[in-house]
Amino acid sequence: MKFLPQANRDQLMLLPPSINDFVEDGHIARTIDEIVERLDTKAIENQYSELGRPAFHPKMLLKVLLYAYGSGLRASRKIEDACKSNLYYMYLSGMQVPDFWTICLFRRRFANEVEGIFCQVVRLCVEMGITRLGRISLDGSKLRASASAKRTKTKAEIEKLMRRVREEINKALAEAEAIDEEENRLYGDRRGDELPKEIRKKEVRLKRLDEALKRLEEDEKEKVNLTDAEANFMQERHGVIKPAYNCQVAATPEQVIVAYDTVCDATDIKQLEPMVEKVEENTGERVEEVKADCGYASEGNYEYAVETKKIDIYMPDKGFVKERKRCMKEGLPFPSEELILKSNTEKSIAAIIREKLSIPENYRKYKARMYEIEPVFGHLKFNLGYRHFLLRSQKKVKGEFGLMCAAYNLMKIWKAKTGKKEKIVIGNSFNLAWGV
Repeated sequence: MKFLPQANRDQLMLLPPSINDFVEDGHIARTIDEIVERLDTKAIENQYSELGRPAFHPKMLLKVLLYAYGSGLRASRKIEDACKSNLYYMYLSGMQVPDFWTICLFRRRFANEVEGIFCQVVRLCVEMGITRLGRISLDGSKLRASASAKRTKTKAEIEKLMRRVREEINKALAEAEAIDEEENRLYGDRRGDELPKEIRKKEVRLKRLDEALKRLEEDEKEKVNLTDAEANFMQERHGVIKPAYNCQVAATPEQVIVAYDTVCDATDIKQLEPMVEKVEENTGERVEEVKADCGYASEGNYEYAVETKKIDIYMPDKGFVKERKRCMKEGLPFPSEELILKSNTEKSIAAIIREKLSIPENYRKYKARMYEIEPVFGHLKFNLGYRHFLLRSQKKVKGEFGLMCAAYNLMKIWKAKTGKKEKIVIGNSFNLAWGV
């Protein structure tokens, strides 16, 4: 049997190779490189000091992070390794290798500035004709916080922990005073009166417990998580209750995300107005049509949408949904006489919306939101595996979610530029995630 010659690793090349030669035309990495170079990153750049060692350029770190988040890769150590071994990361970083701590600090420090980057990507989607503005669908989904449920404590439990920590500190100090000679031997030329390491750790813990107790009292909450005090218990799918954040997304019919947020409220009922305002702020265009499920429905939200903003809204109330399910289960025609009678007697905006959605054409329009907004969370949570956050605090998780949303929109731009068709893929490798 004939074989090809074995690879000769000692063979020298006539001309030195370029990393560009190894990245094929039309790859997502080239699209990210091109777009990030066009973005205005002065809000980030201006926060760097001219003193000290020159820093990695923010555009390079943004390219690497956006590609990583679009690939289902978030761990800073794995991103550092990818910059050493993965051709596409090496291409985006220009062969530079930021260490994991640099990547992690950049992501934390500029969490607020991510929203500005996201807005620029949204406007680029509009300029390219990938999406139209004015019509949006809203939805919310829970992503777990980086905090254990066991670390959620009541006021009494926190006070008990504080008493125990204080007792441990006093005991450690008493033991330290009793062994002066041993301390002199251990500390050598130092003063010998520095707090032992274990006591310093306990004092830091005591300070954190005190901060958690104050937050509990200020927010008038029954419980607070000691790891991430801003995360709240929320019910996920299948009834699982864990510390989490409620992630809000507004998307166009073309599945382009035009606004996002992470909130501490488990329900969506207070999020319709702020999300509509965010969409208009991000895009500079008025929202004309909104589709949302019954989780957003309230008399106040109907008044805001219909009377204040003059929005064509498709949002059933819970009573409408319940009645429709009953009719379907019992094989009855819909709308039922009971629903029509109730709508005629209520004389409210909710009743008007019920009548509107009772028309089959309008109800089909409402149901279209399933194909406009739900695939967004489907891709983020099931294709990329984003079911929990790595960072802590509402500010930082919002920045992390912003990276997910910006990377998602970059995927839409890449598919539009290269003519790639949408694929439903499952997996966390960068090839599967980008659908190549």
